Amino acid sequence: MKDIKNVDKVVFKNVYLDFLDRLIYLYINKRNYNVALRYISEKEKELNVNDVDSFNRLFLEYSYVYGEINQLDKAEAYLQKILSNNPNRETKSVALSNITKIYVDKKNVNKAKQYLNECISYSDTHESEVYNDYLLAKVCILEDRPKEALQLYEGIFVNEDINSMTLGMMNDYLKLLNSLKKYNKSLLLMN
Repeated sequence: MKDIKNVDKVVFKNVYLDFLDRLIYLYINKRNYNVALRYISEKEKELNVNDVDSFNRLFLEYSYVYGEINQLDKAEAYLQKILSNNPNRETKSVALSNITKIYVDKKNVNKAKQYLNECISYSDTHESEVYNDYLLAKVCILEDRPKEALQLYEGIFVNEDINSMTLGMMNDYLKLLNSLKKYNKSLLLMN
């Protein structure tokens, strides 16, 4: 860290920003969110105020960290900043799905459905479609429609392998199976 403080931030701005990105990623993976927030804040000082895409990525980082430390209102505020900051289509889709997840976590069904409907119109990748199905399953559970949620989860895992994106989804699927007393299927999936 001492060496990076001696780097000329003007001449080596891209190197410095890349270094900060790596530190942010490292501390997020270590779940040391306070340190990650410090480096995100440092990165914010170095960004060009006219670089909309970089600021939107920064807002996603802030939102992710605040979501992880269960400060959902702050997480949502950064996502709303993205929506008002002329995001590209992909970033808008990510922001909308993350806001949907926040409202699912807050158990606000109406807002979750509102943002999910908007999000669906921006989803144009397989991963975003899978995540939207997952969010819809979560909404179905909140609305006490477990059979519909079960169908959505089954649809997801017919074609999806377990990976970093689907692991949390699988855990929620297993919880649903257990709550419906479908232990044989749950055991089969765990194996």
